[in-house]
Amino acid sequence: MKFLSEYVKAAPNRRVVLTIHQPSSYIWNLIDNIVLLTKSRLVYQGPRKEIETFFESTGYPTPDHYNPADHYVTAVNDEFSLHELSPEEWEKAFLQWSVSRGRQNSSMRRVSSGYIFQSTLQINTNRA
Repeated sequence: MKFLSEYVKAAPNRRVVLTIHQPSSYIWNLIDNIVLLTKSRLVYQGPRKEIETFFESTGYPTPDHYNPADHYVTAVNDEFSLHELSPEEWEKAFLQWSVSRGRQNSSMRRVSSGYIFQSTLQINTNRA
């Protein structure tokens, strides 16, 4: 991650896209934007700093002293006992939440096969 951070900072508008399954708390805090999927359904897309607001709105806040990434994956994955909503229900909840925050029009558009996101993922940009 240190290399990727330096790589991103080395050139303007440079982006890095990663796939990480259940990152450590340290790695989690280095990530700027998140795309969370379950069974090919979009559960969340946006800033890492706003994902907790979404999960709180669905009644699934992160417990104290718990790795947020572990919690989010556990909440949306139907292979874990915490999972109470279907992938379709999670997707619907996210889309409703996005619209309520005025995010849908600026960050996504509906197509027949799903959603296209017009924003770019950023990892560890502008860090001191």
